[in-house]
Amino acid sequence: MPEPIVIESDTNLGDVEHHFRVFAGPGAGKTFWLINHIKNVVRNSKRLSSTSYIACISYTNVAVSEIVDRLGPSAEYVDSSTIHSFLYRNVVKPYLHLIKDDSGSPLVDYVSVDGHEEHKPTIGIVREWLESVGSWRYLYSKINEVCRYLKKVKWVKDQIDGNWNLKTITYVPVPEYLPTTRLDSYKAFYWKRGIIDHEDVLYFAYRILEENPLIRIHLSARFPYVFIDEFQDTNPVQTQVVKWLASEGTIVGAIGDVEQSIYSFQGARYQDFLEFDLDSCIDYKIENNRRSTDSIINLLDHVRTDDIRQIGIRQIEGESIIVYGGNIGDVISAIRNRLPENEILTIVARNNDEVNSIRKSKYVESDDLWNKLEEIDSDRSRFLEYVVNTVEMARKGDYSLALKRLIQGLRIKRRNGEIRKPFKMQQGCRIGNVGDIHRRALAVTLLEFLVTDYIRMIGGTTFEAYQKISNRVNRTISWLSLTVIRRGRFQDFAQSTPYSDLVNSVSLSSDETRTIRTIHQAKGTQFKNLLVSFNHKDPGKARTQLGYVLNPTSSAGSEEKRITYVALSRAEDRLFLCLPELSNDEIRQLELLELEVIVL
Repeated sequence: MPEPIVIESDTNLGDVEHHFRVFAGPGAGKTFWLINHIKNVVRNSKRLSSTSYIACISYTNVAVSEIVDRLGPSAEYVDSSTIHSFLYRNVVKPYLHLIKDDSGSPLVDYVSVDGHEEHKPTIGIVREWLESVGSWRYLYSKINEVCRYLKKVKWVKDQIDGNWNLKTITYVPVPEYLPTTRLDSYKAFYWKRGIIDHEDVLYFAYRILEENPLIRIHLSARFPYVFIDEFQDTNPVQTQVVKWLASEGTIVGAIGDVEQSIYSFQGARYQDFLEFDLDSCIDYKIENNRRSTDSIINLLDHVRTDDIRQIGIRQIEGESIIVYGGNIGDVISAIRNRLPENEILTIVARNNDEVNSIRKSKYVESDDLWNKLEEIDSDRSRFLEYVVNTVEMARKGDYSLALKRLIQGLRIKRRNGEIRKPFKMQQGCRIGNVGDIHRRALAVTLLEFLVTDYIRMIGGTTFEAYQKISNRVNRTISWLSLTVIRRGRFQDFAQSTPYSDLVNSVSLSSDETRTIRTIHQAKGTQFKNLLVSFNHKDPGKARTQLGYVLNPTSSAGSEEKRITYVALSRAEDRLFLCLPELSNDEIRQLELLELEVIVL
C-alpha cells in the first residue's frame, strides 16, 4: 500500500470524486480540514442537486453543532448528524415497518416510535419479561442486579452464522437464572410499546439495508457523498453500512486516528479504519498539531507507537509538564495557586467513580443515587436526568443542543398523541392535543425557567424542584402537569435529597461540559489547563497508568494506553499529572523525559 500523501489542514483536494482516508493526530485540524473539504465539494461537485445532500457523520452532538455552525451557507447542502441520528431519520423511521416477526406482523409498533435514547431497563417491563419466561420467582430479589446487566447488552452479529444476538461486550456478571438466550424476547416488550434505543437503531438499520437492496440505491442517490469523522470509533455495523453506500456510487471519506480509538466497549474496532479499503481510495496524512505547546507535543510523540510525529504550528515551547505525587485535593490546590487569576483548571480521570470522588458530592456516589431513584420511579428518574443534563448544557452556552435534548425528554405516544409519564393530562382533556408544537413551546419555556431559577432550585430539595417544574408546566399548558407526588418512596427520596446532589452526581453524556469529567467525556474537546488524575485511590492502578507514559512500546495496541494518550492530548497550554505516590525510580524516569516532578 502506498505511503499516505502528506497534506495540511487547509489543503483542498483537486479531485473530489474519489474515496479517501485521512490519518491525523490530536489537534491536527481534522474538523477544519473536513469543513473546508465539504465547502470544496459544494463548489465543485456536479452530483449535488436540490434533492441530494452531503452526509457528514460525527461522533457527538457537540461536534455536529460545531460543524453546522462553521459550515455557514454551505450547511444547506449538508446533513450533519451522529451515525445513530442519520440512520434513524433516513433508514429506521421510514422503513421500520418492513421488519417482521415470524408471523409476518411488524416487529415494532412503528407508529408509536418517537426517537431513540440510551437503553435504561424499566423495572416494570423487566418483571413482565421475567414472568413471561418463568424466571421471576428466581430473580425477584435480584431485580437491580438484573437491570444492571440488561443495561449493558448490545447487539452483536455473529461473523460465522450471521445471526444477531444480544450480549454484553464489557464484563458484567450474569445473574444466576437469567435466561440470556431469551434476551430477544426482552427487547420485544419495549418494541411493542414503540420504544427503541441506540443499539436498536444500528440493528434495525443493518437489517433493513441488508434485506432491502433497493433502499441502499435510494439512500446512495440521496447522499452521493458521505464523510465520517472519528472513524476509528465506528463499529462493524456502521462500517458495513458505508461500504454498501459506496458500492452504489457514494463517495466515502473516513477521517480518524487509530491512537485515539477508545470505544471498544461500544463495539468499536480500530482495525476497521486500518482495513477500510475501497476501490481507488487515496490515503492522506496531516502531521501538524495546532492545539498544544511543543513541550506537550513532545510527550504525545513519545507516547504514540505509530509513525505519526506531529509538528507544532503554534511554535511555542510552553511551560514544563508537571507531575505531582500526593493527595488529589492538595494537588488541585497547588495547581490553582500556580495558575494566573481567573484561569480555569479542567480535571479528567479514568472513570465515573474517580470523577465523583473528586467532585466530593457529600460522599454520595452518583451511581448509587441515580440507581436508587431509577428503582423507585423510572419515569421520574428519566425525566429529571434530562432536566439536569440540559440545564448544565444551557448554562455553559450550548442552548440549542440543550433545547433539542429537552424536547426529546418530553416523550409522546405517536399513536394517540398522549404524553408519557411523568406528565399527566388533566381530566376531560381531549387525547391527541399534544403535538410537536406543544413540546417545543413547553421545552423553550421550561428551559428558560430552569436556567433563570437555577440558584433557588439548587438550594432546595428534589421535592421542591419537582413541584416548581410541575407548576411551570401547568402555567405554560393549562391542561398539563407532572404527576402528583403522593405518599411513598419517591416522596421520601425527594424530600430527603437536596436537588444539588442530583445536579452534582449525574453521569452526564459525552457532550457534558463540566470541569471535572471522565476521559471519554473529554474526547473531542480541549482545555487550556488540564490535570490528568491517575487513579488517586489505588497507587497500584495509578502506577500501571503511568507505565503507559514511561514505556509506551511495551503496551502498544493496548486500549488503556490509548485512553491515557487521549487524556494527555486534550491539553493546550499547561498539562499536569497527579499520582497518589511516586517511587524514586519513577521520578528518575520522568525527569529523563524532561518532566518536572513535585512530591507533596
